[in-house]
Amino acid sequence: MLVGLISDTHGLLRPEALAALQGSQLIVHAGDIGKPEILDELRTIAPTFAVRGNNDSQAWAAALPEKEIVEVAGGQVWVLHQIAHLFRGAVGDRCVAVVFGHTHKPWIETRNGVLYINPGSAGPRRFRLPVTVGRLHVGDDGLRPEIVDLDV
Repeated sequence: MLVGLISDTHGLLRPEALAALQGSQLIVHAGDIGKPEILDELRTIAPTFAVRGNNDSQAWAAALPEKEIVEVAGGQVWVLHQIAHLFRGAVGDRCVAVVFGHTHKPWIETRNGVLYINPGSAGPRRFRLPVTVGRLHVGDDGLRPEIVDLDV
């Protein structure tokens, strides 16, 4: 199974991001979406789960949760925008991965058997940070995360 990971689009869904997410069976958007049309377009590729980011303050975003738990291959992927909010409570026993955004910096780390991944920012470039999305390959041998640099 391939899970597409995207965050911090801030109203800009680049064609390069859409191309990188093709083939995903599921897409997770970790917040700062910018406008609802972004989610509509992602849903043309695969079922999409999204959380509200700190910049998603418009009326349309009020229905989005701050945290989401997505069932993937018998485990849970926890999704939130700001990783600092996670540490107010521990992850559950079934949590295999945590997907977050906010910093615009792509990042992958495993702690205590849980994968933490920030796909970076797919929207407007911030400072000199790369423009990226992520992929989570789910197989019999576990999870294999990947950061995809977008050529923009």
